[in-house]
Amino acid sequence: MLPTPTVPGAAPDGPTGAGEASGEAAKSAGPGVMQWADCPCCRRKDCVPVRDIEGAAVCLICRKEVNAVLLSALAESGAPPPPPQPPTEGEAACFYSPERRADHVCDQCGVLVSSRWAGKWGARRICLPCLEKLRAGNRSADFESGRTAWDNICLILALVPFTPFTYWAAILTAPTALFLGIWHWKKPRGMVPRGPWRMILALVLAGGQVLLMLAGLFFLIRFILIS
Repeated sequence: MLPTPTVPGAAPDGPTGAGEASGEAAKSAGPGVMQWADCPCCRRKDCVPVRDIEGAAVCLICRKEVNAVLLSALAESGAPPPPPQPPTEGEAACFYSPERRADHVCDQCGVLVSSRWAGKWGARRICLPCLEKLRAGNRSADFESGRTAWDNICLILALVPFTPFTYWAAILTAPTALFLGIWHWKKPRGMVPRGPWRMILALVLAGGQVLLMLAGLFFLIRFILIS
């Protein structure tokens, strides 16, 4: 539930005793209430009756109008889940809850599990322990929690020699940035897709530094040989 006030600012707290009366007022709000929301104006709990998925609602305590958006998961009836169905004769039992009937086969480990112990990931049905193992061990690309921003690393390495006291580090940072940029060019640059301009800039800067160092080394060797 995400109620937001339609008027700017938040009104002060309601009168003394309004919090105690919110429960009684809620009961008298009438039929058709799908969920109850907290009022962002008077800060009272469960005093905004939400009757539609999205629309205006009025707080029963401070009488302020708020816009309430009901999340789809909360729009369900809220009825308790049905009791577990034990396996009958000839039916398989859940590996983790023998009192439940097995409804699925884990696509990861092959055990028989009930719907309560199975999770859907794409087109696969996987038992909850296998899901946790895949997530904790990072053994599945579907559970990536982070990626290395190689474009940022290459750009930082390429910019290090431009500071006054670290120009000498170009002999190390420029070849490293050039190698990492070429090696990780096709890899994802982050969890959110973004353009390649950082990597391109890093490669141009690092490549220019490498060319300058090679040219300087060439002229140094030539000067030594001539002299």
